[in-house]
Amino acid sequence: GRHQKGLDFIVHWTPWMKNLMNSIHLTQGMAKMLCSPLAIFSRQRRRATEKSEVDLVGEVQGKTCVVVDDIADTAETLCQAADKLKARGASAVLGVVVHGILSDPACESIMKSQLETVFV
Repeated sequence: GRHQKGLDFIVHWTPWMKNLMNSIHLTQGMAKMLCSPLAIFSRQRRRATEKSEVDLVGEVQGKTCVVVDDIADTAETLCQAADKLKARGASAVLGVVVHGILSDPACESIMKSQLETVFV
């Protein structure tokens, strides 16, 4: 039924802040369909000369997380998200990618990462 418990958690990776509102709207719809709560990653640069930082909003301790990304070329952002989620206590991390380009060393990076499975 519609009110059955869904996945423990759904997480959305938002690599570019300019797409944040569209990404959140899309992911909220997906979370609602799956009867799952939502956490959001964002990537931003604090200073132009510094590497971008990843922020997570939401509690993931003990949850199974699904990371949704639009494009995975090197899969660096997907692997980074999985590592961060596991460090924050996620019990498992799955990846969902719309466009899986998977250039080298993407497959090797995924195999070494905290991702249990990646769906393309």
